[in-house]
Amino acid sequence: MISAIIYDHIHDEMVYISGVVKDIVAINGREKSRINACSSQKALAEIIKEADVEDFVCVDICEKNGTDIAAKLRCRYPGTRIMLIADASISPEQYIVPSIMASALIIRPCTREGIRERLERFVVPMLEKIKGDSDDIFVFATKEGVTKIPYQQIYCFESSRKKVYIRLRTEEYSYYNTLEQLAVELPEEFVRCHRSFIVNNKRIVRYIAAENLIQLDDGTKIPVSRSYRSNIRNLVK
Repeated sequence: MISAIIYDHIHDEMVYISGVVKDIVAINGREKSRINACSSQKALAEIIKEADVEDFVCVDICEKNGTDIAAKLRCRYPGTRIMLIADASISPEQYIVPSIMASALIIRPCTREGIRERLERFVVPMLEKIKGDSDDIFVFATKEGVTKIPYQQIYCFESSRKKVYIRLRTEEYSYYNTLEQLAVELPEEFVRCHRSFIVNNKRIVRYIAAENLIQLDDGTKIPVSRSYRSNIRNLVK
């Protein structure tokens, strides 16, 4: 599943951009898309709170604090590709900056044909790159389609009731699998610590020996079974 955030204060333009992106993904990626689109800064703030995985962001910087919003999105999604919507009233010096690192730009006024052309030039190469980045992405399938999640965004995998739950900072996904099978497929930074948990070693901040718990960098605490304690101690020295 391809995920995106689209913020455009012009509602009709926002709806059009969302539809074009879905079309491009369907034609070129042959996957489902999850588009979080809005035309108000308040709604955008709520989306940012909940959405962990975003393949790209399209953000309108023409409104008040627009460049600040773009910078916040860059901070929240450091590896995400960002497309800006600007106009002649905004100097490029305000948005061609390291704190935003935009990958593409739509300049108003722009026809719908022009917007589609720019979106195609932005989204299609992104889809190709995502296909090529398979070593850095966890891919799984459900009846809703294929979902791809960068390994760096995964905190842990938990097994419960014949399903595996993929825990991110604020999101959760699930599919049918076993931790035994998953442990064979995952890269080496993922370690087994319990019969029900595999954790991302890069997310561990400490091992609480007295309680036999691992603490992750978001505050989550994961149990450690006796058979895995020695290995976990060595990892968290």
